[in-house]
Amino acid sequence: MPEITIVTVNWFSSDYIVALLENLHTKAKQPENLGVLIIDNTNGEDSSVAKLRKGAIKGEVLPLNNWGLKGSRGHAIALDHAVEMLETEYAVIVDPDIYVFRQDWDSYCIAEMQSKNAIAIGAPYPSWKIGKYHDFPSPPFCFFHTKTIQKMKNGWTPFGDTVYKNILTFAARQIGRLGSLLTRKRYEKYAFLRRYADFAERVFGVFSQDTGWRLAEEVRKKGLKTIVFDSILSGDYHAAPENNKEAFTSLVREYEAFAYRNQLFLAHKYGTDGLPWRTKQGGNKAYWVDCIRQIDDSMVQIDRK
Repeated sequence: MPEITIVTVNWFSSDYIVALLENLHTKAKQPENLGVLIIDNTNGEDSSVAKLRKGAIKGEVLPLNNWGLKGSRGHAIALDHAVEMLETEYAVIVDPDIYVFRQDWDSYCIAEMQSKNAIAIGAPYPSWKIGKYHDFPSPPFCFFHTKTIQKMKNGWTPFGDTVYKNILTFAARQIGRLGSLLTRKRYEKYAFLRRYADFAERVFGVFSQDTGWRLAEEVRKKGLKTIVFDSILSGDYHAAPENNKEAFTSLVREYEAFAYRNQLFLAHKYGTDGLPWRTKQGGNKAYWVDCIRQIDDSMVQIDRK
């Protein structure tokens, strides 16, 4: 029986998911212990989902009727539905468009959690996504102890419960981000904006209530321990392969990248597409794949030395 279930949500993203599963199985220490649960949020409308059933790495693909909800709300419904179904001791929620560089990521995550008595490990929202939570793993990569998360009162639902709360949240987000001033590029460039961002989050707390904020808050209030990776800023080379800093620079400038213990762990493509976080190559899949290939080759060469 699998020990870890890989959970991801399909929204016309079959090509990404095929590559994702190959990546996770190739990098795993024990790929035979990985199960796969794919929630099809198109409820069967995506004809290319057949690729997922015919692929070399097969998983359970379940269509879901999410009552027409799209974006973050629809994604959260799919995640909550998946978590309820889990039977393995551990699970990892992943976005289709991530790439894990860390060899033996599966055993490594379990060992780190056990050694630190943590219930989860993974990638938080990057520091430059102002107002989001940074102390709990976010949906792009959240590895967790299944039963602990299943016992939580709150799930992945984003935003407020009422229109009034959503209006307040929108207003707080605009104030906290200084309107359109505090973009990713400016956050990375100017130290005074980074200091301001720290101040705003201390004052307002989580004022951009994205997917999982309630769950993160519940874990925080219960005093449960989690482990989060470091988001890498442009110009930060502490996790770069020594023999290919150029590709590393391109990756961390254009996409989201995360390190743990000074080693590059994973990268995430889609998060850079939002207007405040948009980058020049954020939507360029070929550029994304090329950066990954060059960095991965560099890391393999280092491991062989």
